[in-house]
Order: sequence, then structure tokens, then C-alpha cells
Amino acid sequence: MRRLLFSALCVAGLISCASTTVAVDSRKDETNDEWKARNEVSYQPISLRPFNDSINHARNGYKDRIPPYPLYDESQIVGIAENMLWLQNPDGGWKKNYDWARKYYRNELEGQHNSLQRVPPLTYQLKTNGQQSTLDNRNVYAQITYLAHVYRQVPDPRYRAAAIRAFDWILNAQHPVSGGWTGADVYGITYNDDVMTGTMAMLRDIADGNELYAFLGKDAPKKARKAYDRAVQCVINTQIAVPQADGTELLTAWCQQHDHETLQPMWARAFEPPSITTSESVELVLMLMEDPNPSDALKKSIAAACDWLLRDDIVIHGKKIVREKRAGELSSAGQYTDYEQVMVDDPSAPDLWARMYDLQAMQPVWCDRNRRICADFNDMSKERRNGYAYTGTWVNKIRKPYAEWKAKHTTGD
Repeated sequence: MRRLLFSALCVAGLISCASTTVAVDSRKDETNDEWKARNEVSYQPISLRPFNDSINHARNGYKDRIPPYPLYDESQIVGIAENMLWLQNPDGGWKKNYDWARKYYRNELEGQHNSLQRVPPLTYQLKTNGQQSTLDNRNVYAQITYLAHVYRQVPDPRYRAAAIRAFDWILNAQHPVSGGWTGADVYGITYNDDVMTGTMAMLRDIADGNELYAFLGKDAPKKARKAYDRAVQCVINTQIAVPQADGTELLTAWCQQHDHETLQPMWARAFEPPSITTSESVELVLMLMEDPNPSDALKKSIAAACDWLLRDDIVIHGKKIVREKRAGELSSAGQYTDYEQVMVDDPSAPDLWARMYDLQAMQPVWCDRNRRICADFNDMSKERRNGYAYTGTWVNKIRKPYAEWKAKHTTGD
């Protein structure tokens, strides 16, 4: 019922889901050659690494992800920023999986911009049209940060206006019940693809007065603090507790997605069942450990999650993933590969962790498309084994930071 109410409020305009469209350019008489020359001037480079997920998805269909179109390099920040201005949705966000380094002719961007003006604002329905704004694949907050860095070198007021509209979109997209944010794959609190983690990290920086974001205005820190604090409570509320034989509960980590109303783990895509996840939980606790003033409740949450992630009984010992050469082909998901990933025995292999663990037994979960649970990694389809990170060494990333964090903070009972 709350889900339907929130959608209805967005549609009716009672929750602000859109911002005033900003003029993307006033240089109407600029030729393509002049456009090209202006956009290709070199400045201090700004890394495009935060957009790797988006860019890689955009290039998935090309061999070795080498596209047939020309690309800006990281010093050509104006061209990249212009892409962001012209491809911004009317509600202030962006759709996912643009190649932000792509060099467009002005008329190409004008065409796409005009098409996007007909995109309705996101109303949190389960399925979208693919053009709607989303935080999925590390989107929206990354553009705000990029535009902030560009603005320091090129103080064009259009960059500031676009970033403010995107900031407002993030504030409006926070769920009124759970305090979480939704990705693109399912209507739920989303830890996958850093939807929660990346958004919270940026909001905390704004709230703490990071000068990079001063161009968002004097009221931005207060707004960001309120949204961040609500999100922290959402994180604490969604941490998974596993019942034990002695009647106690073991506090563990998080699922990729949780229901906005019940807060329980939920299915995401058809190969992502309710489970305890390592990859997403590692990134979440790394971000949370950087909070300069954690509450006692947050300290307890961080400590419990790290202790669970570092348990020896969830480690995969003596196994590794290898790539066996195959003829190149496009998968059913549109990804070009010329290999097949398989899991093999190797007593000397570094420790691995599954991405997903069963909610009760805490054993690795291997789930193929169509929600098919498999006995082991190699039983899954080639398309999934090649196209998704079911295993990794993520947990190693928290060892040193957690030791340092524990030395600095008391965790309480």
C-alpha cells in the first residue's frame, strides 16, 4: 500500500520528482567545428574511473570493449561535461550506461536531448522504460562529483545548475518509509552497484562541508546530513540476523536488495536470490568506517559485519577461477566473450569468497538465470559464469581498515 501511495504521490507531483530544466547551451550559432575545438581543449585531467561500470556496459557489445567511435581523453573535461549536460533527464538525473567519453557531434547530442525531454520522471514502479533516471551502475552521484571537479577549472554556471538539479533528484529519490534508495533492477533498498554506498558517501562529504561541493549552495550540507542520517538508520535496520541453535541471533551483513517496507532480503534479478552478500557488504562497511562520528549503534553494526565477513568458515579454500579460450561470440545478454570461466582445484590458490551466501546455512549460493539454484559454480550456464562476479577476494580489502578502525573506536556491547 505504501509503495502504491509513494508512486501516486510522485505522479501527482506531491513529492518533487522533477526539477526545472536548465538550458544546456546558449551557443546556438556554434558550428560543429567550433563545438569540436571547444570540447577538445585539454585541462587538468579528471579520472573517469567512477564511470567504469557505465562505460563498460556501453561497450559490452564490442570486441575487447573497443568501440568504433572516437573518445575524449581524461584531460578533455569540457567535452565530457557537455555530454552530461545534454544527456541529463528533465527530472535532474541520468539513465545508466552512457559512454561518457564518447565524442558526439553537436547535432547528435541535440537529437538525444530532445528525445529525453519526453522521458517521464521515475515513479518507483517495478519496471521502467530504460531511459529513466537511476542510481544503478554508480550513476547520478558520480556525475555530481565530476561536475564539481570540472567547475573548479571551468566555472560555467551550467555545470553548477546541472549538479544542483541532480542533488535535488537524489534527495527526492530517498524512500519515505525505509530511508533507502532504489536501483534499476527491482523496487527495493539497493546495496548492489553501490546505489546506497556511493550515494551515502557523497552525502556525507557534502554534510561534512567538503569544499568540492560548496557550489551546491549553503543549504546543501543540512539537507545532505538529514538524508545521510536516515540512510544510516536504514543500513542498521536491514542488517541480517541469522538465528542460532542456542536461540540467539548472529548479526551478519546485508543482502543486495531489501524490501522497502518489511526491510527483509528479497530477490533482485533472476540470478540474485535473497542471501547474505560479501562484495556489496565489504564496500558498505569500508564506507561506513570512514564516518568520523559513528553512533554506538553504527559501531556495533560495523563490527558485527566485519567479524562475519572475516569468519574462516565462509572462505572457499583451494579453488580458483580460470578462463579457458573459446571462439568469440555475443552472449544472449549482448556481451562479447572469447573464453569460458570455470572453477578448478588448486591447493595453492588464494582464498576466495562467494558473492552470495545462504541466509540460514551460510554456504555459497550459485544461482543461474531463471532462479535456478545450482550445486556448484560449474553447473551454472556459461553466460552467467562469464558475465557475473560470483566469486572474488573482496573480503581482504577490510582486514587492515577494520584493524585500524577497531583500535580507534570502542564498539560497545
